[in-house]
Amino acid sequence: MGLPLFSQVSNNYVLRVSDGEVQEKMFYEVIRSLDPSSIISISGQHVKVRLNAAIDVSELLSELRANSAGNYSIDQAATENISAKNFPVQQNTGDPIHDEAVYTAEKRAWILANPEEYKAMNQQNSAE
Repeated sequence: MGLPLFSQVSNNYVLRVSDGEVQEKMFYEVIRSLDPSSIISISGQHVKVRLNAAIDVSELLSELRANSAGNYSIDQAATENISAKNFPVQQNTGDPIHDEAVYTAEKRAWILANPEEYKAMNQQNSAE
């Protein structure tokens, strides 16, 4: 079927600027160079980033430092919290067969990466 099944899987990170302020312009430039489809949210000293899963946090932090976008550390608790809530949502592109295949692959990848959260979701749903 030739579909890029895991190409849309992403990772979410919450970063905290270690010193100074978030250098917004450089931050956006670095992130967009790593993943043009990334999602970025800046709030005070914290930055939420959704990136292609092929980009790990160590690469992200290294690129930010190397390109004068600031020094950041990962906020592990906040990152785990938003990752658990990032269960895939089926998109409607007008091609239902493709949409279902992509959703199934993203869901499978999320479940493999978040088994405890998935278990908790199922327990919560069965209790309702």
